[in-house]
Amino acid sequence: VTWFTTPAQAEAENQKVKEILDELDVYDKDEHTQVKAIYDWLLDNTEYVDLDKYYEAEAAGKNVIYHSAYSALLTDETVCQGYATAFYRLARELGLSCRIISGDAGGAHAWNIVRIGSYYYLVDATWDDQSFIKYAYFLKPSYSGRTNDSHFDTTEFKRLFPMAESDYKEPLYYIPNDPINLTVTEKEGTLTIDFDLDYTAQYAQIQANGESIYLQANPIDDLTSHSYTMPVPFTT
Repeated sequence: VTWFTTPAQAEAENQKVKEILDELDVYDKDEHTQVKAIYDWLLDNTEYVDLDKYYEAEAAGKNVIYHSAYSALLTDETVCQGYATAFYRLARELGLSCRIISGDAGGAHAWNIVRIGSYYYLVDATWDDQSFIKYAYFLKPSYSGRTNDSHFDTTEFKRLFPMAESDYKEPLYYIPNDPINLTVTEKEGTLTIDFDLDYTAQYAQIQANGESIYLQANPIDDLTSHSYTMPVPFTT
């Protein structure tokens, strides 16, 4: 067993994870918002370690720290395994289903899959932190020129972690209360959402254009009907 961090560093990492998530304040947000928030934090606060510095540490037998989430979250410089592990730590703390994937991308590499809705999508903070186009490797169904390690290509793994067939597209609306009789109609530059809530729901939340609209349900009626109209096209 190779330990990447000391017990004290592991405790500091745990505290940093909490601080980051408290700062982002996305505990009650939808999955896409949560994924994007932690991904953006990594891109904004972490850099790939200078290779000369890494090789010097490797020669001294002290390079393992750069493969840890600790290096990405607290030292602000890491390698691909550190990016992937840090993303995993933050995602799992939010309750997101996430895995670290290892394989070959012109050399040994690590990235993640994360579930939004019913399917998993690829995210690679390492390559997005060095690409000229932001989100070039964010929420994709596949990457070209990569080979997964064999245990990520088994039938059983694919059954447990079904991959999306296309890029993730952010929904125009989001209602988490599992509405009944939901219809969405677009007409003459407006989008109208009609739905019913049963008596167990306290409210409905619709997210559009970066704003949340809360509609209170009537706790007395068996069903409470709602209709909300907003302009299209959306900015997000």
